[in-house]
Amino acid sequence: SSQGEGDDNNLNITIFGKNSQTKQITLNETTKTNKNTPIKKNDKVEYEFKTNDVGKISKIVLSRDSNEQTLVWDIDNITIKRNNETTT
Repeated sequence: SSQGEGDDNNLNITIFGKNSQTKQITLNETTKTNKNTPIKKNDKVEYEFKTNDVGKISKIVLSRDSNEQTLVWDIDNITIKRNNETTT
């Protein structure tokens, strides 16, 4: 996944599952695994965070902090790894 080059606005994710949903989680330098590395087009970016167990994942919702319409997020793929389980 990648974001617009030079774009420093936060991406947020909410994960919905069979049992519950997470709070909105901000994906930024704090949660990024390769901290302080600028994100460029076509980069694979990984984030790590802890949250409640929602059960089997049914959907995710992405949002961003800014309402600026010129911001472009170009996300090809999202993979969620939870313990030994992977959801794409």
